[in-house]
Amino acid sequence: IVIINIEQVPTAYINLDRDTDKRKSMETVLSKFQTAVRVPGVEKELGKSSEQAVAEAHLKALNIFPTTMTLILEDDCIPYSYRNTITVPDDADIVHLGLFGNPWIIKNVDDDVARVALLNGAHAILYVTERGKDQLRWAVEQCLLIDHWHDCLLSRRLGNINAYALKKPIFAQSSKLNQSWMEIE
Repeated sequence: IVIINIEQVPTAYINLDRDTDKRKSMETVLSKFQTAVRVPGVEKELGKSSEQAVAEAHLKALNIFPTTMTLILEDDCIPYSYRNTITVPDDADIVHLGLFGNPWIIKNVDDDVARVALLNGAHAILYVTERGKDQLRWAVEQCLLIDHWHDCLLSRRLGNINAYALKKPIFAQSSKLNQSWMEIE
């Protein structure tokens, strides 16, 4: 078991230059974080889909810190069941800190963490190991080739790593709160 204070983890949040309200919101959410860096989002342009633009932004965010452990957030994250400390298994490669809908649970680890085989979204993921980061790199490369959402492609690779999700997510996607968004039961 590893105890992680997420406010001490190098954190990158993705934000398009034109989304100034979301930027202000993220600055407030991350005000207690030791290292929180804004990564300019990638605009959709001719010959590039929105899926590819989002994937490129995630790759930029992943590569901003030389550290292994990195938290990547999208700019529509808001606190949900916020706490600054989480406990995760010591073999974790990635931990999803926010969900909209239930992932495919392989095994409940304890009252707060489940091993998962499917993720719903990539709006709040803690990359704990290089192995976890390598899976995101693969997903982005594939997205750029086949033009498919990188989070769906990342989910296809979870059998290669130890992926976990919090049963009571720390973050929610503000754009998803009015949908069937729930904690893991």
